[in-house]
Amino acid sequence: MKFSLPLKITGILIIVNLLINPTVLFAELIEPTRTFEEAQQATSERSSVISDSHSQKNEVGSKSSKNASTFLNAEAKIIYYNDFNDDPSGRYSLSNLKADWKNPPWEDGVSEGRVEIIEGPEALEGKSLRCRYPAHTLDMNQWQLYFDRSYNELYSSFWIKFSKDFDFVMVGKVPGLAGGTANAGGNKPNGKDGFGGIMMWSRNAKVIQYVYHPDPHPNDPWGEGFRWNIGGQRYFQPGKWHHIENYVKMNTPGKHDGVIKGWFDGELAFEKSDFRFRDVDAFGVDLFFFQTHFGGEGPQFQPQKDEFIYFDKFTIATERVGEQQSPTSQADIGETIIARWKDNKNAAFTMNFDDSMISQADVAMPSMVERGLVGTWYINPGMNRYKSRKKVWEEIAPQTGQDLAVHSMTHDSVSNYADADWQLGENARIIWSLRPSGTSKLLSFCWPGATTWELSDEQKNTLINKYFLIHRHSKISARTDLGVNSKVLIKNVKKALSEKTWLSIHFHGIGDEYLSIEKDDFIQLLDYLVTVKNRLWIAGFIDVHKYVQERDTAEVAVLETTDNQIRLRLTSDKDPLLYDEPLTLITNVPTHWHNCLVMQNGKSVSRKVRNGEVIYNAIPGKGEILLRIDGQG
Repeated sequence: MKFSLPLKITGILIIVNLLINPTVLFAELIEPTRTFEEAQQATSERSSVISDSHSQKNEVGSKSSKNASTFLNAEAKIIYYNDFNDDPSGRYSLSNLKADWKNPPWEDGVSEGRVEIIEGPEALEGKSLRCRYPAHTLDMNQWQLYFDRSYNELYSSFWIKFSKDFDFVMVGKVPGLAGGTANAGGNKPNGKDGFGGIMMWSRNAKVIQYVYHPDPHPNDPWGEGFRWNIGGQRYFQPGKWHHIENYVKMNTPGKHDGVIKGWFDGELAFEKSDFRFRDVDAFGVDLFFFQTHFGGEGPQFQPQKDEFIYFDKFTIATERVGEQQSPTSQADIGETIIARWKDNKNAAFTMNFDDSMISQADVAMPSMVERGLVGTWYINPGMNRYKSRKKVWEEIAPQTGQDLAVHSMTHDSVSNYADADWQLGENARIIWSLRPSGTSKLLSFCWPGATTWELSDEQKNTLINKYFLIHRHSKISARTDLGVNSKVLIKNVKKALSEKTWLSIHFHGIGDEYLSIEKDDFIQLLDYLVTVKNRLWIAGFIDVHKYVQERDTAEVAVLETTDNQIRLRLTSDKDPLLYDEPLTLITNVPTHWHNCLVMQNGKSVSRKVRNGEVIYNAIPGKGEILLRIDGQG
């Protein structure tokens, strides 16, 4: 796919290329940049395009020195700094661009009006830069900052925020350091021209290092992607300011000793020390490539609405600036978002089991309990196979947090309302009797398959409402005649994690009985689930249903903020007697808080504060929430 771009860029192919190895997530869409010849010329002429007036604005002793308190490492030599506070609010002009970025030889996005200076609550502090990405396009915002000389090693630092409802779609680019020709756009480095070291996001908001270097895949012109995953994969969170810091050290020409490091919100998240960027010493770390856009080929890569990304406090230094916490302003204190899934996990997953089968009681449930997993069991208490395993269903299941659901008493057809009322009502009453007192009466249910219920739609709805029934959905049926095995099931779980959605799978027999899945396949699925429990919320159907309904209707009101406490009110339009699932909240607190005591309805819990935020659970409509600085630690 060719793009017709303004200024000096004539056309660049954008593509997605998946690369998989132990450290690599993928390399993907390729960013537009200058032609190879233009980049070579600009590199050799960079000193001539940096005017004295422009360089004075961004050198140590001027704009950077007056903000020295921003940095933890006051000894770092800052060769460039810009917080946009000297720029007028509104559309970012070409003259502003030239003054702020040392007269870049080309740009995209500024002349088209896609870049502006904003202030107020959306800004980091004072003013910030905001880039717009128009709906149904792959328009780019990009330019380059050339340094006064080449550096063998250098640090870059900036703040970034994606708008609260940002849709990452498939993939996109984030600025970073580069050298020489700043290779990009399918221009594979040859060891004598340059390198690219920008960053990117994936469709599930993963933070990725994206590197153009000579070595990967000799026949592949594209760059290589590496996950920022030391201590766990890092993710961009919409609506939150993140601090990004990169370190690049050039390799000894011809050797594999080049280094890239990355810190995410002050924590080391990426490190690789065997890069070969060059075979000659004609270039080093020469420039900062401000490049940001959605990418890929085709409409599936385009945003469906206008999207926005905010940037601030760009810093280039000879030493690490240092760990920085989000400078949460007083106006932001108390601001609270509701996590998409419980405990701020990536996705939700439910295992459903129909017909209270013997293999479920003898194999499935013990295997799940052993691994600390829960599911939803659609029981038939009037059937002999249920009665033969009654202790499992009525003692072990409630004790281990399993979710029992309505599937009728005997799995028979019914010909009148009275029989249907008994089939569903008695089933519901048995389950209610096994639940703790005061628990919500909401129950998941599913009509028994291969049966006929001679009821009108009105009669069915009456029964559903009478017994507080919520009909389940199911994405996959685990049936041997459909060829479902562990690989298929695990693939779908991985897809749910990638798409941050809710996956619900239902089973019948496990290694035996009808519609059975092989026992080994089932066990392999369970073992995989154990490995992703830190990212996947595994819960019963009704709990996930309640969370979604509460989350989508909840509102958080800030009642009071002080240096030592915050008062909030969490409400939902759902009946609190039925919808009692705790929601996971993320609240901004003062930066001097290290521990936070969270209290609601007479219960309290201590939580660590991380990067100016505290994550905790609260129930809508169950009383005021109090967050208070905790003196512990």
